[in-house]
Amino acid sequence: MTLTLHQQMVMAHYNQFWGIASAVYRYAFSDQPQDAPFVAEFALGADDDPLYVYATLGMSDAPFDGAPADERAELFVYSSQPVDEIRQTLALLATYPFRNHLKLAPFDIIYGGRAFIAGSRLSSVLLTLPVQEPDEFALIELGDYRVQMLAVTPISEAEQRLCAEQGPLALLDLFTRQPVDLADLARESAL
Repeated sequence: MTLTLHQQMVMAHYNQFWGIASAVYRYAFSDQPQDAPFVAEFALGADDDPLYVYATLGMSDAPFDGAPADERAELFVYSSQPVDEIRQTLALLATYPFRNHLKLAPFDIIYGGRAFIAGSRLSSVLLTLPVQEPDEFALIELGDYRVQMLAVTPISEAEQRLCAEQGPLALLDLFTRQPVDLADLARESAL
């Protein structure tokens, strides 16, 4: 498994904030480069309060359809426990904009038809800015283009409806008031 120079630069960015990846996996859904992302796994936190981060590598190799060539993105998700299927789910999310000719941006919602992980009530995702990371984490400058880091926040059908009716900020406000552990991918719906 070989990373391109661009992917190595993205990995170096992750290493700066999360340390060395505990594992890197490649998923190839077709022969197209944008259909073969890598997903890196990082183990953070302490034994009594573990935190895992799963992040894509390679999604930003290509621009989104209809977007300026210098606007690209990578995705990441937090989890309070290691779950193997998160890697494939995240890899599929990385291919989603290219298969559907879409641009992804903060506060976009991707409606899901299945649980984010087995047994979870969370089936859609809300993309957000990386508010739990330092400001310098949000953008990676890579020569001719920049890469926007987008946090994947799995949400329930009821939470997705709230976003549709009142906007994503209403849901994020609810998460802050309750508070909701967004790394718990098997959590109950906040609504």
